Amino acid sequence: MLEPIKRKLSELELITAIREKKRVGAEVLYDEHALTLLKVIYCSVRDQRASESILEDVFQRIWHNIDDYEPLKGRLIIWMAGIARSTAKASMALTPTTISIDTNVQQIPSIGKVAAIIP
Repeated sequence: MLEPIKRKLSELELITAIREKKRVGAEVLYDEHALTLLKVIYCSVRDQRASESILEDVFQRIWHNIDDYEPLKGRLIIWMAGIARSTAKASMALTPTTISIDTNVQQIPSIGKVAAIIP
């Protein structure tokens, strides 16, 4: 089976394609930047599954907020990495942390023992 040919777009062409909501914009955005953005996210969350889930949200944010990108302030990848980093940090703030439980706590009496204690 033949693999589809991956298109290459210049940064300006990519921005234009995303602004115009063209399918090629989404394809090139993913093909060219998914791995880099996934690495940025993973550095914050240290969990592969969570990183992949956050990446979906990051692509949605990029897609819907492309008009906020200002080329004079820096390259597209820098802007997208900022979105990835802030989205990952926000996700971490919402994720409950794991608490270790001390196993040296006395056993709680079973229901039968409790019933025997209560007059």
